[in-house]
Amino acid sequence: MWWTPFRRHFAVPPLRRRRVPLLSTLSSRLLVLALATVSAVGQIAYLDALYWHRLGWAERMAGTMDTGTLAVVGTDAIVSVLAAVAAVSLVFRRDPGRGGRSLAVAVAAWAYLLAYGGVFRLLAPPTESAFRFAFEAHFLVVECLGLAGILAFSAAFPSRLTAADIERAEQLPVALRALFAFRSWLLRPTAPWIAAAVLTAAVLGLARVFGTPTVEAPLNPVMDVARFATLAGAVINLRSSWDARDAEGRKRITWMAVGMTLLFGALVMVIGGNVLISVTEWRSPLNWRPLLLNLGLLGLLWGSAMAVFYEGRLDPKAMVRSTATWTGLATILLFLSAGLEALFSDAMLARISLPKGVGTLAAICLFAWIFQATRKVVEVVIDQVWAAGLPEDVRA
Repeated sequence: MWWTPFRRHFAVPPLRRRRVPLLSTLSSRLLVLALATVSAVGQIAYLDALYWHRLGWAERMAGTMDTGTLAVVGTDAIVSVLAAVAAVSLVFRRDPGRGGRSLAVAVAAWAYLLAYGGVFRLLAPPTESAFRFAFEAHFLVVECLGLAGILAFSAAFPSRLTAADIERAEQLPVALRALFAFRSWLLRPTAPWIAAAVLTAAVLGLARVFGTPTVEAPLNPVMDVARFATLAGAVINLRSSWDARDAEGRKRITWMAVGMTLLFGALVMVIGGNVLISVTEWRSPLNWRPLLLNLGLLGLLWGSAMAVFYEGRLDPKAMVRSTATWTGLATILLFLSAGLEALFSDAMLARISLPKGVGTLAAICLFAWIFQATRKVVEVVIDQVWAAGLPEDVRA
């Protein structure tokens, strides 16, 4: 059956076989359950305040809800709830390895932050309350825990990465050796969580020094640097794991690449769509950008879940190639449409009075004519890029 590759992850193992410390297991499960539950309830409360007006959990918001806004809010809620479900599934899985619990914390934090509007309206104490500071600061705490979860997961997936698996300090320039030492320290199981606590204290301290409202503390540039550094560190860790692991481990990392490719494809499509709209000045009744980004985020969530749970024979490398190929073809079509629209609207052709959309139609016809040749070129480029990132013994 289709669930066979996933079934064993949720069986309850004998107590004597559990090797993860009980306190760590309980704390991670309680944290993920709390974040997942509150995020789901917050999304329901937010939708009720905006549209349903039935439950009365949060104060009703003024104004009317148009179809475009409702679609965006609804898809945000779907992504948040699915992320919450995935986080609970990860934290209660049978095998404590592969960084599943760290990933669960990161996904639960993501679901919680997506439900920010509902959580704020549902749980925010009065402004003069003594708990107001703690409530506003806890969003920053949750985000820092999520960043720590990403780093901890990348260091433990598909198995624990050690200092022996990464570059030697002697191989690096002197200026980078301090960063190497810091990266080596972050590979320890407790290090990302310690770094998250230090980052939280530093950002809150900076907010207090500069008089920034606590609720705006996550907007500090230090947090932007931490976000980019976390993503870069996670990618570098996964790349090091790829070099150090066997075929099964590389297959799991490739599932992560599938999710990242889907998210990257959504981002590229948004950029291409923005270019085309800026040329044609088309106006859509539906706010399609957040919808497309949400689809990309769901793709990343799905790829991550498959990397941790899936035990079947399905090869993800073909999915990466197919996704990248079709994303590249769609991007070429969007930019070709934008270019022809700009050409047909040029001052030299203005006297012809061509209607909007003629350039797009011409681009579709031209693209259909050269489709096979273009597809082969895109596939060759993708294959070369993929092979360039692989060790020589696995390029075949």
